[in-house]
Amino acid sequence: MQESRDSAGVEGRHWSAMSGAEGGGDELAKGVAASPIYCSLFLWKKTTTCLFRVQPHFLVLTYPLQGHIAPALRLARRLLATAPDALVTFSTTEAAHRRMFPADAPNDYADDGRLELIPFSDGTETGYVPSSDHAAFNAYVAAFHAAGARSVGELVDALAARGRAVTRVVYTMLLPWAADVACDRGVPSALYWIQPAAVLAFYVYYHYFHGHAGVVAENRHDPSFLMRLPGLLPLAVRDFPSFITDSTDPSDFFHSIYTTTHDMFDALDRETPKAKVIINTCQELEPAPLAALGAYDVLPIGPVLPAGDEAGLFKQDDAKYIEWLDAKPADSVVYVSFGSLARMAKEQLEELLQGLEESGRPYLCVVRKDN
Repeated sequence: MQESRDSAGVEGRHWSAMSGAEGGGDELAKGVAASPIYCSLFLWKKTTTCLFRVQPHFLVLTYPLQGHIAPALRLARRLLATAPDALVTFSTTEAAHRRMFPADAPNDYADDGRLELIPFSDGTETGYVPSSDHAAFNAYVAAFHAAGARSVGELVDALAARGRAVTRVVYTMLLPWAADVACDRGVPSALYWIQPAAVLAFYVYYHYFHGHAGVVAENRHDPSFLMRLPGLLPLAVRDFPSFITDSTDPSDFFHSIYTTTHDMFDALDRETPKAKVIINTCQELEPAPLAALGAYDVLPIGPVLPAGDEAGLFKQDDAKYIEWLDAKPADSVVYVSFGSLARMAKEQLEELLQGLEESGRPYLCVVRKDN
């Protein structure tokens, strides 16, 4: 990994594509190179005599949370393995970038310059500082949208100026402005839907914002109320994502996430021709919901699995968790995790641990070290 600086003065790094020694890269390349799905992400140009493929350069943008960064980085490496001539620029916020790729990190990769790591600005030096003030969080999200769009636009322009023009922008959820930044510069884009229950979650969000929001709003306080969405079995309101039930209230802590999700579907609906959405699932796993999402050009590309040597926001400790788990009976361990954003008060954590102890079951509880 080596430092670089683009023409706008943004520091970045280069990674090589995944090799066989790094976790089956050669086999991965063979498996996906034959798939026509990835070919649809490439840019083709036609001359009077032939059709040729432009050297692909993907700008992969991700929201600065571990659950977004990990699948986005896996996709970046998958794209490199698919097309030997492809370039990828991976970008998240400056604060997350510094945590993932510290300046003194060892270079574990033979650099060929195909994967470049360049951050964009969210308008802050530190990123979002977790607090209980929902107004502060919503203000950060609003500022993030404005600063992020401006910074990514400058990044796309700078890459083009030094001969590394982007041919497609790929962005994770919560970055709806990325599609507009790409469109303004004549670059095609694609939303990368990264949630684990990929198509089901996307399907529920889609129908919520296309004709079912009123019914959900009227019955959101009745957890047993059954919603009937086209192509799915009835779902109780309690099984809907809280971002489209509780967070519709402007006083809710995550109201800005609700409005951002609404903006994302609005951006998809405005695209012509159909917006492209790539989803971390496979055709064989969820054929009916995939077939029902005809409003968009949906590409199932999964499963995009971990390579085992990934960068992330949080440094792993040396505890032998797998060995400990292997020593326990099957289905006996309680796993507790609240993700990379949440922090708990001391009293809350003590009460949680007391309950786990009183359960009499072995447990694995994951918390942030700064909790």
